[in-house]
Amino acid sequence: DEALRLYGLAMRLIPNDRALVNNIKLAQSALLNARGNEAYKAGDDALALSRYEQALKLDNETFNHLNHAMIVANIKGPRARLLNNQGIKDFNAHKYASALRLFEQALRLTPTDANMVGNAKLARDSLLAEKQNAIVAKQNALVAKEAAVAEKTAPAPVEKTAPAEVKAKTDPVKPYVPQD
Repeated sequence: DEALRLYGLAMRLIPNDRALVNNIKLAQSALLNARGNEAYKAGDDALALSRYEQALKLDNETFNHLNHAMIVANIKGPRARLLNNQGIKDFNAHKYASALRLFEQALRLTPTDANMVGNAKLARDSLLAEKQNAIVAKQNALVAKEAAVAEKTAPAPVEKTAPAEVKAKTDPVKPYVPQD
């Protein structure tokens, strides 16, 4: 902060000095990078990433390759954590394809992070299980449809009834009367 204040005073004295302008941008970039590191340590990934990106923009304007490499390295951690956190949200919402894509992006930034490796594997396994369940559901629907069609086209079943109770035909017994 003090360096920037002094550069500001120098700019008033020499307003068009290109080297001075570049030094101010480098100082601002370094300050933003340091504030990004503070935010990262405090767990505020969004603020850290914002600070790093601002520092990178200033750094690109001055073409300081050494500073640029340091800032790019610092961006990777918070950006990977943001991608991982968004992946977790998508995973919990059962958006496995999106979660896997986010976890893989995070892994490209930090390929040795065991949590992110595990999250990507879990998302991949869940996506596979989801696809397998969808296939099984389609197969079950097809079987049910085939059963419904078979039921409609089958001849009507003949009802089997128990044989009627057979009753002997009996006339009332009349006494025998002999005839003459």
